[in-house]
Amino acid sequence: MKKNRFYPILLLIPLFIIVWGIFYFNLYDTFYSRNVDPEYPYLINGLNVALLEFNRIGHFDHPGTPFQVYCGLIIRITHLFTGKDSIAQDVFNRPDYYLTAINYSLVILQSLLCFFIAFVGRKREIKIWQIILLQSGVLFNVLMLTLFNRVIPERWFMVIALLFIIAYLLYGYKDKHPLKFAIASGVIMGMGLATKFNFLPILFLPFLLINSNKNRLVYAATGIASFFLFLLPIIKKFGDYRDFIKSIATHDGIYGQGAERMFDLERLRTGFIQVFESAPELIFVIFAIIAALFFAILYRKKEKTNREILFFSGFLFIVLFQILMVSKHFKNTYLIPLITFYPIFLFLFDNFMHKIGTGKKWSLLPAILLFIICIGYTSTRLIENEKYREYWITQRESLRTYVSENLPKNALWFVEPTWESAPYVENGIVYGLCYSHCNKKYIYELIHKNPNILSYKDSKVLIWQRYEVLIDSLVVTNTPIHLYSSPGRNAETLMEILESAAQRNGVTFTTDTLFSNSELRSHIIVMQNKQSEQNWKTENYASREAEIQYFIKSIYGTPEWLEVVKEKALDQNIPLDSMVLLDAIYMTDNQ
Repeated sequence: MKKNRFYPILLLIPLFIIVWGIFYFNLYDTFYSRNVDPEYPYLINGLNVALLEFNRIGHFDHPGTPFQVYCGLIIRITHLFTGKDSIAQDVFNRPDYYLTAINYSLVILQSLLCFFIAFVGRKREIKIWQIILLQSGVLFNVLMLTLFNRVIPERWFMVIALLFIIAYLLYGYKDKHPLKFAIASGVIMGMGLATKFNFLPILFLPFLLINSNKNRLVYAATGIASFFLFLLPIIKKFGDYRDFIKSIATHDGIYGQGAERMFDLERLRTGFIQVFESAPELIFVIFAIIAALFFAILYRKKEKTNREILFFSGFLFIVLFQILMVSKHFKNTYLIPLITFYPIFLFLFDNFMHKIGTGKKWSLLPAILLFIICIGYTSTRLIENEKYREYWITQRESLRTYVSENLPKNALWFVEPTWESAPYVENGIVYGLCYSHCNKKYIYELIHKNPNILSYKDSKVLIWQRYEVLIDSLVVTNTPIHLYSSPGRNAETLMEILESAAQRNGVTFTTDTLFSNSELRSHIIVMQNKQSEQNWKTENYASREAEIQYFIKSIYGTPEWLEVVKEKALDQNIPLDSMVLLDAIYMTDNQ
């Protein structure tokens, strides 16, 4: 009983995660003014999941489905307790509120999982130091700490790694329940691969820890089944996902772009250097793996280290495979799957050193040294990263303040859909809608949010990415047209489109820069036909569709009305959805 006593020090990491998660997130400004990619696509598709409208999910590249489902669940829970309107309307009205709820829920979940690691670790009589090691994944690279202000699938990788550690301690450690460990590993690893394809190298890890070929087969079968289970919301789009992954594998550019070849040697070399610039501790991790493998072979007969040889050689393969994948198309966040599994490596590395050191004091030093190196690099990089944080936040704040204080909430914006952030929230929503199907289903809520959002896509001008309008009908009015110009955008192209339309209609446009930020090289521009007395009215183009959607929702939300429509559908022998649409059109045109 004494060995299983719970020590307060094991609450240190769970409490740190809570404090750091709240503190670091609140250091930053709103999502829409700093990060809309992939936050807003995940928010919109999370909304699709919350409404159980899986056919509307348009983001399946990663594929990212488990995290989308999680976002949908948190949206549902948040709306249940603090919702102010329908779910869709509330999400569009307060997108950053829901992103904040998702962020905080991840912080709480991660903290609880770390606490559970401590609980299970004590139950399995694991040393205090080693439990802290298993909890401390957030400290092993600066990325793990700086992602606490983001809502991205890499945050879900942190959860997956903690779940795997718990499964290992419950079932895999000392082969307590090998079959259960194989099944649990399959479920967790299938979820990891369904979250993002760069999780692929980590799938080999359970093969190194499972004790028999039979159970390895169970793991493989469970993993495949789990992967497709987590893909069910987008299973009809699996072919598109497969083609996307194929294009990434067969092209040397990012996202399947570039020449049709697997590797560009120069890009690969540059990416390789960037990997170690982003994760300098990786050099020491690789050295530790090679050293451990050497000693495992050396002590093979004396200490029976066959499983350790398998683990360290296999983990070296995983590390090199991950480095190769990331070097091919470098992004520092692509390293997160590997970094999240540092704790399990350090735990097994420490056990091995105690095994060959026969309990001598020096056997504790290698793992402690690696732990200190990782935390040292994290601390140094964190200080470097935070030097200019407040400065750039202030710059973005100046733009956002101008918009909120000087422009009406229903200001007309001419938007180029892009992953770049902007000082107005509709920019993020437009980008998120690019990754959602059936956007006309949300037209009522979007028009209610702001009826004056026009975007340019595929040579068309659209209201909220949905209804095409003639740009000529806009330029002949005196309604001010706002554009946001910043590096990476094509504001000049949008301005040329407006000028061309003005010339066609014999209209003279005035162009003014309302506000500029030289540090960000960003400008808020307004173009206007001041000679006209007409006003632009979006409802001339979108109100009918919005009304139809309103009546469709009303019919489904009114049991008595729905029963009447059901009877009509039976009488006319047509599907219920078709009859609902016909009734909605009738109500729109005859009210």
